[in-house]
Amino acid sequence: MKLRNLLLPSLLAASMLVTACESVTHENLDKWANTQKGPGKLMDALKSNEESAEIRAHAAQVLIYLERFADVKEVLAEIDDDKRHKIVAELTERLWTIARVNKELDIPTRNQSNAKDAIFYTMEFADSATKEKMADYVIEWFVGGLYEARAKSGRVSGALAIREIGGQAGKRLLNSTKAIVNTPPDAAGKRT
Repeated sequence: MKLRNLLLPSLLAASMLVTACESVTHENLDKWANTQKGPGKLMDALKSNEESAEIRAHAAQVLIYLERFADVKEVLAEIDDDKRHKIVAELTERLWTIARVNKELDIPTRNQSNAKDAIFYTMEFADSATKEKMADYVIEWFVGGLYEARAKSGRVSGALAIREIGGQAGKRLLNSTKAIVNTPPDAAGKRT
């Protein structure tokens, strides 16, 4: 009996420690990307109504990085509008941080292209204000540098994005083109 009384508190403390290590935190979400059971834990975090929109968006971002975008879309489709809009707003900012190509002449990386694609394909789940911001991000992604290099990068081509987003994209593309055309030649007389 005494041994049992001594072991019970130790076992409870050990189980609490294991549970604490597996709690849904931003740090654990990033770690789970590299574990065998991680995708399942990330899906559970994304689906959980107990988690904040910020945590759920982070889980979605890591799943997208793991190329589980179809799973993310499926879960987003099942969440009620109010919660989904908050998650997508948070997710958009996280994805834009990855998608942004900082230098005009840089060729986008695979991660940058995938994040841009995810922004484009989650627009249907956003409220109108977030949808407008997402459209701006996608347009900026294409016209913020060499369009020819970016237009064919990823699943969402420049032509598709501009066609779907519409006039808002056309104006930015026209302004970008004018800026290139109006750039004076360099010392050797060549234009960009």
